[in-house]
Amino acid sequence: DVTEQELAVVSENLMNLKGVEVSKDWTRVYPNGELLATIFGGVTSEKTGIPTNLVETYLAMGYARNDRVGNAYLEQQYETVLRGTKSRYDTVTNQEGDIVATTQTYEGKSGDNLVLTVDIKFQKEIEKIATDFLNSRQDLWNDRVYIVALDPRNGDVIGMAGKKIDVTTGEISDSVHGVLNENFIVGSSMKGATVLAGYMSGVIDFNNNVLVDEPLTFKGPLTKKSLFNPSGRIAVNDIQALEKSSNTYMMKIAMMIGGQNSYTYLEELSMKRDYTLDALRGYYAQFGLGVRTGIDLPSESTGFLGVPNESGQVLDESFGQFDNYTPMQLAQYAATIASKGTRYAPRLVKEIRRTESDGSLGKVELVKEPLIMNQVNVDPEAFERVHRGFWAVTHDVGSRSYNNFGNYPVGVAGKTGSGESFYQGEVKEIINEATTNSTYVAFAPYENPEIAVAVIVPYIRNESVLPAGDLVKATMDAYFGFN
Repeated sequence: DVTEQELAVVSENLMNLKGVEVSKDWTRVYPNGELLATIFGGVTSEKTGIPTNLVETYLAMGYARNDRVGNAYLEQQYETVLRGTKSRYDTVTNQEGDIVATTQTYEGKSGDNLVLTVDIKFQKEIEKIATDFLNSRQDLWNDRVYIVALDPRNGDVIGMAGKKIDVTTGEISDSVHGVLNENFIVGSSMKGATVLAGYMSGVIDFNNNVLVDEPLTFKGPLTKKSLFNPSGRIAVNDIQALEKSSNTYMMKIAMMIGGQNSYTYLEELSMKRDYTLDALRGYYAQFGLGVRTGIDLPSESTGFLGVPNESGQVLDESFGQFDNYTPMQLAQYAATIASKGTRYAPRLVKEIRRTESDGSLGKVELVKEPLIMNQVNVDPEAFERVHRGFWAVTHDVGSRSYNNFGNYPVGVAGKTGSGESFYQGEVKEIINEATTNSTYVAFAPYENPEIAVAVIVPYIRNESVLPAGDLVKATMDAYFGFN
């Protein structure tokens, strides 16, 4: 509670006040409490100063060792923007050490402001959706949930939420950083990328895209099949394969990419394992799966890419049951599907503005343009077919998603997923127990998408409870104002 006048008087008399020092400090104020606090990041204390591993870098930029600097996420990424610059003075002293003249050589500059892409009202609503879901305890093993919404037209992060519940105390905590750093098997929700890999590799085309869904039994024996068709032989095209979530269709694409162009009962799985896996990952990377999304934050996981010990695991890769991806990667994939091939880097900051003398928001200093990471190299008609497949998922009367979106006021297209996984939560007694990750990707409106959503609900014990679709619907309701 020291006033500016008191501070000035003491500072002027420091020569006569032995053992007294004067310094100013500050703290961040968060008007919205914990909302996105993790993503804002933090700053070091004056005592801590510059982190040891960054001392040389910051000193070269004119920092002092005890300067407070951003140490995570937005604070770290935009440290030099938020910090401002210090005033500088030249002083002249006489032989007795008294200051006889002071000249300001640089008046300094207040730190600038970050204007975020996040819609604060929408953000509050999806955080409530996530919190209410965990409180409902639909499945006793599930202890976290992630929701990400991007604008597929430019990569803007409209909202991102992550919540965890302590299954012992029932306390719910923020885990939004998990959107960037936790990795999960996502299952069939990524099958759109495999269909497009088939077109990019040339193993299917618009005149030749019908494959027989059937159980695949190879020498060994090794049997893999689709859930919708455990024993029959059904011819399906690419659109139907997405609608019915055909595992076999995806596996046959992988086999053909690897040089095995036909299937015979009990034959050897002879596709080139390493080549096929590398090729699939190369195609998936074009959608942001297994690579950095390019989000404007200093760190993010690139997912967890497994090392196969047998060729059957490469078949698993083709329908989302091998590599692990982050919620943000899954959202970027959904946005890339929605945009028909333009992969934008997720963007949290859209403008940098000055600070006025009264502390208010000043004029625009920089508009951050959307960053295109890559353009998926495939015929636009292939995206049209994937869109039709996603539409069939949400509008086929027999689909599990029909109740969510069959009669929805806005056209929503999407894809369900259930990833076979192992529990990696906080309850030690069930670590590595078999579980299911419920996932879902969607975009809307169908004709001109402006929102793409990804939801991951990991560690579901009861496979009859796959709630990701309900959470996507709640998220769409929040965005379009249907609450």
